[in-house]
Amino acid sequence: MRVLGVGTALGETSLSNAALADVLPPDLVARKTGIVARLRTRHSTAQLAGSALRQALEDARLAPTDLAGVLLSTNSGDQWVPPTSATVARDLGLTCPVMDVNAACAGGLYALRLAAAFAGPVAVVASETVSRFCSGEPGDWCAAIFGDGAGALIVEAPPTFRGAVWGTAPEGWGWMTVLPPDHIGQMDGRKLFEAAVPLCADALRAACRQAGVEPQDLDLIVPHQANLRLLEVVAERLGVSVERMEVTVQTTGNMSSASLPTALASALRARGRGGLTGLVAFGAGLTYGALVCDIVYSGTGAP
Repeated sequence: MRVLGVGTALGETSLSNAALADVLPPDLVARKTGIVARLRTRHSTAQLAGSALRQALEDARLAPTDLAGVLLSTNSGDQWVPPTSATVARDLGLTCPVMDVNAACAGGLYALRLAAAFAGPVAVVASETVSRFCSGEPGDWCAAIFGDGAGALIVEAPPTFRGAVWGTAPEGWGWMTVLPPDHIGQMDGRKLFEAAVPLCADALRAACRQAGVEPQDLDLIVPHQANLRLLEVVAERLGVSVERMEVTVQTTGNMSSASLPTALASALRARGRGGLTGLVAFGAGLTYGALVCDIVYSGTGAP
């Protein structure tokens, strides 16, 4: 899979555990999740998406008119209709096909797989302002876990995946919800944790089998940044060191579907190259998926 460029737009305000002391004890949050800060923004979902996409276009040395399509993952769109991707198209002057994708926290990975429907440079963007679903009332774990941000990847479509797995575990439908009329996040963290660990480990292992490799052969694993403790258990279950994973959740919080694209962008910028990469995510519903691909990064940060 050739990644032409990457971009991120992170929430501009960092909220420490101490700042949420009226919601949950800071040491409890750190112990249970590994998160010490999460990001908040005053910008809209479309504004974050547009900023990340502009950055990715610059990294790829492309103009907006060069894009064959835009897939925008979000479960915190700015309005029901028109789609948030259409707002981004208006702001950037795009005339290519655009669409929103909502698979909860797995949406960034789903959008990447859906890029196979296109030919040419395609923008896979994930943008979330999920902090607005947090009540901030005492005991609100959503406020402690979730953060705001956006990530963008420009890939040469159709991308090639050596292994691809996705699916739904509907028994977990009610374990993470944002429902009318109040649109406040409700989460059963214990059930999510207990289900997500095997879902993620088994999905990535299955994608590796399709690719004819073992998890230990992967140069890099980029997981959905749910929380650090969950990633540590998934790594143990896969038989790999957590150091093999790109982990950013400690200081960004869980940015829902934006967490995987932003983590991948961070890894490619830091490494200057790709390699044999495993991507894995799960989300409310429960949606889940994993991809194994040889990533070639050709942005301005590449050697």
